[in-house]
Formats: sequence, structure tokens, C-alpha cells
Amino acid sequence: MRIICIDYGRFNIGTAISDESLTIARPLQLIQRKSDNSFKQIIGILKGLMLEFGVTDIVIGYPLNMDGTEGKACEYVKDFKDRLKRNIKNINVMLHDERLSTVIVQRLLKSDGIDIKNQRKYIDVQSAVVILQSYLDRVRGDNL
Repeated sequence: MRIICIDYGRFNIGTAISDESLTIARPLQLIQRKSDNSFKQIIGILKGLMLEFGVTDIVIGYPLNMDGTEGKACEYVKDFKDRLKRNIKNINVMLHDERLSTVIVQRLLKSDGIDIKNQRKYIDVQSAVVILQSYLDRVRGDNL
């Protein structure tokens, strides 16, 4: 059993995967959202990853505002979630708060010496890792 996490963005979709013990999240793949990369193609990529890794659940980063309210981005994510559920049967799809995930990743990349110009290619996938790790820790009851 593994969980895949999706950081659903306007330009890219970052993905991360859990280990089989549901303890550790690791980076998986960046899916670029180009005009020729339709929802059907995105579903195909996700189904392939799910089959390859034995995924049972999907967690999608939920972009709440800092005060906990839902904004426009939440509507896009909920729509994406609904479309996933209609197109991928027998899978649990959950939303998980992603507030500050990008800030955390930017700070980690900066501390690793990656300059701001080169961070963009890492942010979406690493944000999916941060979101998934937060979800796994919450499910296990870790309050770090």
C-alpha cells in the first residue's frame, strides 16, 4: 500500500509517493500542464504511476488561505478532485492543507545552495513531498 500526493498547480503538477510503511514521502515526478497535455493524458500518467507503485490513496494539496478560508484556488483543486474520482475508480482521494509548503521548500532549496532562478524546476515536486509528509505524520499522530 502506498499513497501518491499531488500538488496541483496552474503550470505543473508535482507528485510524491510514500514508502510502503506509510512513513516517508519521496519525490516522484513533475507533470507539466501544457495545452497539449489534456486532463485525459494527466489521468493516464497518474494511472500508470498508481499501477507501477501499487497506490491505494491519493492526497491532493489543498491551498487554503492563511486564515483557513477557501479561495479561488480551492475551487480548482476540488474540481480536479471530483474529476479524478470520476475517472479513477476504487481509489480514495483526500484533500490535505498545503499552507506554507512552497515557503518551506524555497527555504530548504536556498539552504541547499540552489539559487532562486533554478528553484522553479524543483518546487512543485518538493512541495508534494512536504504535503505528503505532513499528511503521513498527521495520520500517524506525530505532532512534530
